[in-house]
Amino acid sequence: MFKSIGERYRKARKKLGLSLRQAERSSGIKNTSINKVELDKTESPNHKYTTFLIKQGINPYFLVGLSDEIKGELLETISKSEHQSLQTEHEKLKSEFEDLQNKYEMLQDILQVKVDEDGNFKKRNK
Repeated sequence: MFKSIGERYRKARKKLGLSLRQAERSSGIKNTSINKVELDKTESPNHKYTTFLIKQGINPYFLVGLSDEIKGELLETISKSEHQSLQTEHEKLKSEFEDLQNKYEMLQDILQVKVDEDGNFKKRNK
């Protein structure tokens, strides 16, 4: 499909509807630097330009030739402390759910009923 990394960067910029000048203004990168990347005149693409394209919704795997899907979602990253906080909250909610489930089962025993697959209460057979 695309022969070079530079072609992929050019295709990505055009997919965003940006001219070289618009990309320069939006990204803060000189259009000569952008042009070098898109014409394969550099060994590695400009990090700032790569980050700019990814933040605009370009699939990073497309840019390096590992995917033909040009558009992609920017995955949100979270810090280790945010991850731990979410994990703690998950465990708390899981515990609360299990507690409610136990209370529900106890209530069924007290009332001597069971719930069928349709959600209807039925009198238990002794």
